[in-house]
Formats: sequence, structure tokens, C-alpha cells
Amino acid sequence: MARKKRRYKKLSKNYTDEIIGFFIFGAGLLFIAKNFIPKALPWIYVIGLLGILIITVWFLFIALQRLKFKWSKEEGFRNIKNVAIADNMDDYQFEHFVAFLYQNQGYKTQVTQKGNDGGIDIVMEKLGKKIMVQVKHNAIGNKIGRVDLQKFVGAYSHVVDMGYFVTSSSFNKNALEYAKGIPSLSLVNRADLGDMIENLPDNGWQMKFLVSNKV
Repeated sequence: MARKKRRYKKLSKNYTDEIIGFFIFGAGLLFIAKNFIPKALPWIYVIGLLGILIITVWFLFIALQRLKFKWSKEEGFRNIKNVAIADNMDDYQFEHFVAFLYQNQGYKTQVTQKGNDGGIDIVMEKLGKKIMVQVKHNAIGNKIGRVDLQKFVGAYSHVVDMGYFVTSSSFNKNALEYAKGIPSLSLVNRADLGDMIENLPDNGWQMKFLVSNKV
């Protein structure tokens, strides 16, 4: 989070200089209009003032849009790069990685044993609430469908109150529509994982994870 704020502050400073320049330009034109346009022509002064105001507001709007676009573009690229860390892991390593990400958010996690999970890959607990997680290590174009979610809900709903379905890809339209009717189900896609990785602290977390999980 601190890294995001630093990058945003840097971008904001660059565009703040432009905005200040626009206001100085507008103030200069206003000074010229006020001191050099004959008072016998007040309507010209009014039109000039309105024109200066419109131009200044327009340039301000453009600068803010450029800032917003650049920030969004940088964040999107960074998230893609972050999640790519997990693309070379196998399915079981990816499960441990997801558990590691949730540990960073204060969850107690336990990865279930291979082949005996019943569709549940991670069991988590936070603030007295137990949550079951299913993890799918899919390629980007291999989207999760409604049937996958239905099976998962059937696996956790009679045991715990909450379920997280985590994927390295995304969810198709039918899956998203189905999830809207299941309040206990939370969906975590590739972009969400990118945010979680971005929020990891700068204290050598990569090495800590790789060593502890032998990835």
C-alpha cells in the first residue's frame, strides 16, 4: 500500500506542475484583458474572461484524465507482472502461495493434503470465523464456470459459513451471475491476486515463501 501511495504521489507531482502552469497562464491572460482592453468595451472583457475560464478548466480536466489513465495503466501492468510469479508454479505450490497471501492479511491457514481435500484446498480462520478455499491454477483463457462454483458451494456450505474460490484466471458470465445469489461465496480472480501480491511488505517475502515452501 505504501508503494502505491509513493508512485501515485510522484505521478501527481508531475501533473500538478502542469496544472499550476495552466493557472498561471490563465491569470496572465486575465491581467492582460483587465489592463489593456478598453473599458468602453466591457462585453469584450466578459467574453475574454469566460474564454480564459473555459480554457483553464479544459486543460485541468485533460491533465487529470491523463493522470488517471497513466495510473490505471501502470497498476494494470504491475498486477499482470506480479501474478506471473505464480504461473510457473505447479498446482500444489500455487495453493501454498495463495495460503501465504492470506497469511499476510492476518488469516491462519492450513493447506489440505493432496487427493483428499474433497474440493477444499485451504482451510482458514480469522476473527473466529472459519473459511474454506478452493484454488484453481488455470491458464488465463481458461475461465471458471458455474458448475465449478456449484460443486464448491456444495462442499463447504454444510461445514462453514464462508467460501473463497480463488483462480489465477477469471470467471465466466454464468459463474458471476450464480455467485450474485450466494452471499457466502467470494470470488478472487487474477486481478485480485495481483492486488494481494502488490500489498505484500517489502521485507524479502519472495525468498521467505520460496524457502518455506520449497518452490
